[in-house]
Amino acid sequence: MQLLRFVLIPFFFAVVSLFLTCKTVSPDLPPRLDSPVLRPIELAVIKKSSEYVEAAHLTWSKPLSDSVEVAYYNLLRMFPGDSGYNDNFPSSQGIPASIENFFDPLINSFPSALESYRPLIYRIYAVDELGRAGDTSAPCTLLVVKQPSLKHSDLTKGCFTWSSDVNLSGPYSYCHLWSDSSNLSWTSNTMYTFPPTDKPAEFSACIPDSLMKFFHGTWFYALFIDIGGSQSLKTGTLYVP
Repeated sequence: MQLLRFVLIPFFFAVVSLFLTCKTVSPDLPPRLDSPVLRPIELAVIKKSSEYVEAAHLTWSKPLSDSVEVAYYNLLRMFPGDSGYNDNFPSSQGIPASIENFFDPLINSFPSALESYRPLIYRIYAVDELGRAGDTSAPCTLLVVKQPSLKHSDLTKGCFTWSSDVNLSGPYSYCHLWSDSSNLSWTSNTMYTFPPTDKPAEFSACIPDSLMKFFHGTWFYALFIDIGGSQSLKTGTLYVP
């Protein structure tokens, strides 16, 4: 019996040692997602509540991956005055994987009279089905300049004049009009001008005669400006008798 005890004790310690050194081997996880790619950002008009407002329109391509699916996207942005990138703007987090575009309303985001332009910088990353954040995209910047203004409108003739006093190279511009009640719209030709440096650039357009009989009630306008890749946009409302 004494001999059996000495035989069992080494065997017991061997089993305990084997148990303590065994580790659970987890399966290899697929690599994290690469970054989505942001395409050049454009200005756009969106309807917010009962009014139309200016917005940045972001689009992107999804990460290239055949090992794990995208669950959702998160956007980051940095505007002048921000200390860094932030994600605290509406609907910018948890964008479903099936969606690859986003409209960010630009409330009070255009430059004042004292600024030449403002950089609006965005980045994006995807979160996979395992809950892991992928790589963050390179920054994509939209340069916005001071908004144009509607200077004069002759509603009886359907003619409009607007101006831009941004003192950069000559701007391109066009005007877009639309009516929700009649579902009609019209876009002017794109115009270019190179004004003297001390005067604003002015543009004029008149809607065609074929549209004049429908030109009454509430109409909306959008004035688009492009100056060497820097953009601006102004929306407004016309009340036509």
